[in-house]
Amino acid sequence: MQLGLWANTDDLTAHHVRERLVERGHAVTLITPDRLGGDATDLASWVLSGADLDSCPVHLVRALPSPFVLPAAGEAAEPVARRAFEAQERVLFAHAALSAAEARGARVINPCASLPFESKAHQLGAFTRAGLPSPRTLITSLPLAAERFVEALAAEGAQTIAKPLIGGATARLVDDAVRERLVSLAASPIILQERIVGDDVRVTVVDGAVVSAVVIESDALDYRDDRAYAAGHARYRPIDLPDDVRGLALRAAALCAHVISGVDLKRASDGRFVVLEANGAPRWLDIEEKTNASITAAVLTALGA
Repeated sequence: MQLGLWANTDDLTAHHVRERLVERGHAVTLITPDRLGGDATDLASWVLSGADLDSCPVHLVRALPSPFVLPAAGEAAEPVARRAFEAQERVLFAHAALSAAEARGARVINPCASLPFESKAHQLGAFTRAGLPSPRTLITSLPLAAERFVEALAAEGAQTIAKPLIGGATARLVDDAVRERLVSLAASPIILQERIVGDDVRVTVVDGAVVSAVVIESDALDYRDDRAYAAGHARYRPIDLPDDVRGLALRAAALCAHVISGVDLKRASDGRFVVLEANGAPRWLDIEEKTNASITAAVLTALGA
């Protein structure tokens, strides 16, 4: 079988999956969004990053072209704006290519239906409507509303964290320095949430089943900022989840249309669990190697490999 693997060149989890696929006799077409170019379609056949997509009945999507553009030192506004426009065009082309693959009957994991859930605001709205327990949240670009939210939590002895609407950046504690910057919110909205103090729990879901659940041992506000975690020395402790908490993780993944999902939960000091977010391209290789969880095997089964 020919499989399309959408992944950046530094994705160790993707490299591991590719090796296991090749061992099983499958051919892998690599689509590398961080090396864009060679894109074309006559609306009957599609090429992205120089790779022919039409021969692949299954696609595993771990990365898409980035919409972000960072200005170079001293770069004028006009070329930055042009590069930002070009980046958005590449994102739209990639989305169209995946949609075309699904339309001709290919299985895309995660499917196009999951794309809107890259927005954390979209996720949180879906979680709230479904009644999933989540931290108290305000999404706003109004400085006064933000200040009042922070003050209301502080009056209860709770802290506030801030995070962007799109994934990738880490959460920050709203301290005095951050509060002073709330006046600049009019430029774009941010997510403000009640800080839940407790264990960070990562639940890996594959095709409607929980295949791993671990506590990520870290004292950092956001474990991704932990130096040990960033250096590859993260420590994981497997945890047996109660049935209702397993159901919470499965519901979060399903709401985001994730076949593969890394669901982040918090276990508060009183034992209750709340859902923070669901990640459509989770890094599971380190967890698998350190806990012997059979995550890759579950992914290969989901791919039909």
